[in-house]
Amino acid sequence: MASVAPNTVFVIDDSEEMWAYNHKFDYIHGRMLVLAIKDFPRLLEQCYENLNPGCWVEMQDVCLPVTSDDGSLPPDSPLAKWSSLIIEAGGKVGFNPSGTSRFATQMAAAEFINIQETVYKWPLNSWPKGKKDKLLGRWANADICEGVQGISMALLTRVLGWTQQEVEVFLVDVRKDLGDKSKHSYIKL
Repeated sequence: MASVAPNTVFVIDDSEEMWAYNHKFDYIHGRMLVLAIKDFPRLLEQCYENLNPGCWVEMQDVCLPVTSDDGSLPPDSPLAKWSSLIIEAGGKVGFNPSGTSRFATQMAAAEFINIQETVYKWPLNSWPKGKKDKLLGRWANADICEGVQGISMALLTRVLGWTQQEVEVFLVDVRKDLGDKSKHSYIKL
């Protein structure tokens, strides 16, 4: 079992409900919430209200759509279609998979100061030339290839009306695109 620093506490709660803690926090961290939070401005307001003065909130998330800088991921490719479908379905149920591009603006509106935004290109396979980016691409590819069904199934079946079999067949081609090193696909993080 991993050890945890004695001054560290992990809290699991519904972050979209009214926060009712009897203390303020020194650090609030959110990661990969884009398909879990419907009202990021309100979440960030609650983060601000529940932070001790001078302390930090950190948000790390993906920002769809999946893209490429060199046109190697055509708009009609299965991966590009998947990305568009996730944006469409997410929007229909109140999620904005592209909304993380507005985090800095939303943080400013919530009265945060010293806002620092760093956007990374997260390669979705090992197409990049550099050793570090190749490794990141391999990790991202393993992660998304394993998780793409979980990301897709409810949105495509319950929201867009696909059958489970249609999703499974479609995801075969999405995974092929994800593994195709000639497609220099990435997602902003």
